[in-house]
Amino acid sequence: MEGLVVVNPTTVKKDTFGFPVYIERIVIDKIAIDHEGPLEVDFGKGELEFHYTGITFRDARKVRFRYKLEGFDRDWQDVGTRRAAFYTNVPPGTYSFHVVANAGDGSINERATEMHITILPPFWMTGWFRVLIGLFAIGLVAGAVRYVSIKKLKRRLQVVEAQASLERERMRISKDMHDELGASLTKITLLGELAKRDIDKKEMMQQHLQRISDASRQVAETMDEIVWAVNPKNDSVDSLTAYLLQYVQEYLSMTDLQYKFDIPDELPENHVTAEVRHNMFLVVKEALNNTVKHASATEVRISVRYVDSRLGISLEDNGKGFSAETVGRFNDGLQNMRKRMEEIGGIFELESNPSRGTCLRISVNV
Repeated sequence: MEGLVVVNPTTVKKDTFGFPVYIERIVIDKIAIDHEGPLEVDFGKGELEFHYTGITFRDARKVRFRYKLEGFDRDWQDVGTRRAAFYTNVPPGTYSFHVVANAGDGSINERATEMHITILPPFWMTGWFRVLIGLFAIGLVAGAVRYVSIKKLKRRLQVVEAQASLERERMRISKDMHDELGASLTKITLLGELAKRDIDKKEMMQQHLQRISDASRQVAETMDEIVWAVNPKNDSVDSLTAYLLQYVQEYLSMTDLQYKFDIPDELPENHVTAEVRHNMFLVVKEALNNTVKHASATEVRISVRYVDSRLGISLEDNGKGFSAETVGRFNDGLQNMRKRMEEIGGIFELESNPSRGTCLRISVNV
């Protein structure tokens, strides 16, 4: 095609319809990535770059750009002719990158080109993890509340148990004083009346005075036992053992009966309640009294053992023993000893044979 074309520059109108702006590439940590459609980026990526350009038939060197990362930037960033946007440490979230251009000659692209991008959160920022942490926190608080409540309840139960134990101890002391001291004091009173009646009979008078002396000594011993039982300083395995040995030595020293002790060199200071100490002492006292009065023994062996938080005491004599047919006359005393051990959750065992003597074993957890 041949011909002549005439152009009058003064009649050429300015392009006021704008020109297209394109996002050429996206670079994450110096690596260009495919950006077709919305983009997802893993958490922890440090540098994010958007490279863009504007296509115009005018002087491209005069094209100026503005951009904004919606959700991160508060205002539009006017960067002149620079054709890249740089971001670092963008937190997890969903953003939209917008860029517009101005050719400097009146042609403006007011319709921003945009790219949607999502910075994926780490697992500890995800909703399910927050729910899990919330449930864990609720469980932790509930567990702490339960622990504190149980601890308070245990302390309250300990106080209640201590009060109940104190009440039982008061009842026991009252019973002992009524049964033992009351009977002894009544006996002393009656003997005193008899002594006054027989004041002119020297031999009878001496018998009454001797019996008064014996009863008074028994009262003193009973008072000593009660005071020892209620004193909290004696609430230990070692103290109980020491008191038993002292009593055995003092009691048997007035008889012809020989005795031997089988006791560990060291005993623990484990706590033993007053009720346990008192009941075990009375059982040993009753058993020793039976041995002296009825066994016709020449020797008695007292053993103390402490194994696995269990205190055991045994008394073994070489006396004549007894059989099932002859146990009747000792039955009340035996039942009383057995009952005392049952009251403290202990065990009472008795073995006797007419030819091998008698062995008593008692034990309790302490």
